[in-house]
Amino acid sequence: MESWTEHNIDIVGLDYNSLKANIIIPKITGTLSMMGSFYIIQDILRNPHKRKVSFYHRLMLGLSVSDTIYSFSAFVLTSWPMPRDYFIMAAGNVSTCDASAFVSSIGMFATPLYNCSLVTYYLLQLKYRWSDQRIRDVEKYLHIVPWVVGLGVGVAGLATKAFGPLLTGCWATQAYPIECKYPGSNVECIRGGNNQQLYFGILYFFNILFAILYVSISMFHVYKTVITIERNSEKYSFVFTLTRLRRRQHDGGEESWVQEHNNKKRRKNLRKRSRRVMVQGLLYSVAMILISIFPLVAFLQFLIRSNETGGIPQIEICIAIFSPLQGFFNTFIYLMPVFRKMCKAARRSERSKEEEAKKNYNTNYWNAKKDGVNTPS
Repeated sequence: MESWTEHNIDIVGLDYNSLKANIIIPKITGTLSMMGSFYIIQDILRNPHKRKVSFYHRLMLGLSVSDTIYSFSAFVLTSWPMPRDYFIMAAGNVSTCDASAFVSSIGMFATPLYNCSLVTYYLLQLKYRWSDQRIRDVEKYLHIVPWVVGLGVGVAGLATKAFGPLLTGCWATQAYPIECKYPGSNVECIRGGNNQQLYFGILYFFNILFAILYVSISMFHVYKTVITIERNSEKYSFVFTLTRLRRRQHDGGEESWVQEHNNKKRRKNLRKRSRRVMVQGLLYSVAMILISIFPLVAFLQFLIRSNETGGIPQIEICIAIFSPLQGFFNTFIYLMPVFRKMCKAARRSERSKEEEAKKNYNTNYWNAKKDGVNTPS
């Protein structure tokens, strides 16, 4: 049996079937995520307005690119880049493992920070009501920060020779080959071996924790702002609007009523749009938290467990299932406006058919009456 496979079975506490499941499942879920992210990327690139004008779509483009990088390098490849005969399905060497870990680092750190950038956009637009020009002035930083952090971690990993086999993939390794960490071993560590795994794990932990806290707190403020506006609108709309309408009717006649009605309709549409944007932002945030919570729990368990305690297979399976799926979840949230339009079109078509049927019924009824035919009342 491969040495890394034996280590994960004997020391980490995962059985062979769990290891194999943790290799195969991410390939499926990672592919689904890549397909979802590819759809978002091509949809934005093919539309000049989304690509050049919309802040939201440009941020979604960056998020989808980073998710594609992460899904492919960390989840679709899994153990393939590892040195051959070192683990299940391993077919690479030290260089391919380094390359996979470097690319994974970029996506691993950039994707949560891109979620923070997206939430920052919602915060500036809905809570602080920034103008497009002000948002445009800070937009570059919403793109620069995720990529700089991801590249920085990747370069640091290569420079310190920290990358190598990590469970079922390549990232900051405990040691490679693992025999170099065994007591009394004369094997030299080619990668890792100097607590790099702990340091990089702490970086990952704080990156994920920061993203979860920032996204949660920011979307809470957005939600609170939108709900407060709606409640205030409902509270004052009846009395305040009635008083203004009476005054305007007395001063300006019928046109003031029409103008006030149009203004009220415009404000209502604006509130509906704000609520829809808020709901979409909340769903993106929930998706990010769902895919991040299991790796966070696994890392905490790694910090507190002893070597004899081993890992928790259920947590590892949850990571394999949910962690690669951000692009998949994002696609459904991204397509919410399309689904909404389809539902509206279906309702309009149904109403049109009902009205047409009613019209035909009335026409036939009166034609029958005219011809003296008895008709049901």
